[in-house]
Amino acid sequence: IGNCPDVNDTTTFKNKAIDQTLLGKAMGITISNYPNPANQWTEFEYRMPDNNSLAEISIFDSKNAKIEQFIVKGSVGKMTYNTQNLNPGIYFYKFTTGSTILSGKFVVIH
Repeated sequence: IGNCPDVNDTTTFKNKAIDQTLLGKAMGITISNYPNPANQWTEFEYRMPDNNSLAEISIFDSKNAKIEQFIVKGSVGKMTYNTQNLNPGIYFYKFTTGSTILSGKFVVIH
């Protein structure tokens, strides 16, 4: 078939997982939280591609048990999360919109 060069079959395959954070940024999807460490609250600030976007923010403890789940809507927003009832420690969050999942962690201190 034409003048196609011989190529090792594995050269065209990705050998690393796709970085969801970079992919999300390329699609206009971001999330961050502050303050971190959190004492009484932490605020999640998010950005999505358009005003009709829906996403879910899920909070997990260090044993990966889901503690809370919130639905957020719109292209840009903030959500304040009360951390006063949480034990001091490390917590994780997932921001899911469509097939994109971004994640991060925050620390609670009292």
